[in-house]
Amino acid sequence: MRHIKATKIFFSAERPERTVVDNAMCTLAAFDDAERCEHFDTVRECDGIFDERPESAIIAFARPGHILEAIDYARDLAGRYNQDSILVVHGDDAAELVECETECSAIIGTFQRVAERGHGEDCSIIDGDVYVVR
Repeated sequence: MRHIKATKIFFSAERPERTVVDNAMCTLAAFDDAERCEHFDTVRECDGIFDERPESAIIAFARPGHILEAIDYARDLAGRYNQDSILVVHGDDAAELVECETECSAIIGTFQRVAERGHGEDCSIIDGDVYVVR
């Protein structure tokens, strides 16, 4: 049997129009809410670059058997912080963008570790490794 990785859900609570302090407080509040969610096994913070702007992000690892509920919870939580979408990385590394307001989704590529991100490319930085969707 092949090994499938956990489903990971990436989202942020930051907005460019907020102050650094307000963004930090929103990230902390979102992290605390995510930690209390029964549909997540583990929740971690990571760094990211979105629209050429560094930001803090949250990675929630979906509990097996709770993947749909975990995605719904993360989408709703991110929506509370005026986010447009969340990134879901399935166990086979297929990356799905899920919109918060309309609940539309689309597979947008493969989540992969790279030596460096391309110009203008959004990324997640996890334990010093850079990941992009291509």
